[in-house]
Amino acid sequence: MAVIKSCDGLEIFVLVDNKADAMFSYSIPEKHVEQLPPGINCLGEHGLALYLKIKKASKEFNVLFDTGSVNHSILHNWNKLMIDPASIDALVISHGHFDHWGSILEVLDHVSDIPIYLHEQVDTSYYASKDQTIHLPEGEIDKKVLRKMRREFSLVEIRQMPPMATVLEKIKARNCTIQHVSNLTEIFPGVHATAGVERKNDFEIANKFLSNRTGKWDIADFQEEVQLMVNIRDEGLVVMTGCAHVGILNILDHAKKVTGISRILAAIGGFHLFKAREERMNKTIEYFRKENPAVIAPMHCTGENEFIKIYNALPEITTNACVGTKFKF
Repeated sequence: MAVIKSCDGLEIFVLVDNKADAMFSYSIPEKHVEQLPPGINCLGEHGLALYLKIKKASKEFNVLFDTGSVNHSILHNWNKLMIDPASIDALVISHGHFDHWGSILEVLDHVSDIPIYLHEQVDTSYYASKDQTIHLPEGEIDKKVLRKMRREFSLVEIRQMPPMATVLEKIKARNCTIQHVSNLTEIFPGVHATAGVERKNDFEIANKFLSNRTGKWDIADFQEEVQLMVNIRDEGLVVMTGCAHVGILNILDHAKKVTGISRILAAIGGFHLFKAREERMNKTIEYFRKENPAVIAPMHCTGENEFIKIYNALPEITTNACVGTKFKF
């Protein structure tokens, strides 16, 4: 495996997260993290969006990773944080759930002539169980069986809002282009998107989602979820996740494998550990303890109790990022 190219520097601004609170502060790795100054009134909502400023020699390249949810807090927050949407050189979409692509139409109103990186099956349909593990019945899941499963497992439909057809119309109108993400897709030298993460850690497989990616309902494997990676020269990989449905440790192992970079410098984004089993939490903490990245920033869908468990075990490297947090590498 050839080692990917590197960048000279990276700044990440949290534009959308569940929390927007200047007083929401644990001790943080000050070398790499700055919290929102008091007095800047940003908005929080259930979603995620990160703005990246990447530096390589004299060049600067700016990426927006996800757009946040349907309440469009990103429009308010980038004004408060003095980020000009016209500076965005590329948009990367992690997956088509409402809390990550809900404001894509509004974002597209402010950009033009840029590439948009997403998986070709970003419009996959999903149902999610509130708490239970989903067990598949024998035979095909038709509409009648699906209705029964919705009752049995308390399944909730996760709609893609806005719908794909509407987004494609806006992409065309804004003269943007779609780039489909594969195993390793270069966005800028040292910056890559990836999908198709191998689910090798059984303890990270929760079986709480159904998907219809191939024309039939099955347990979701989230092979269409996109992660973003930046290789910082002589320091390692900064890996950003939308929700990490496929498992944050599976993602980090995959990132090292496809890039040829053995060092994880930072893991930032949604870890989807909400109500995770004790075994999974313990193994997640031990993995991070062994890898010893400079920064762990579990956000968005991680879960408050799960964040606290990670922080209590690894306070020197864990930070509770929220809207306005700035990372620098």
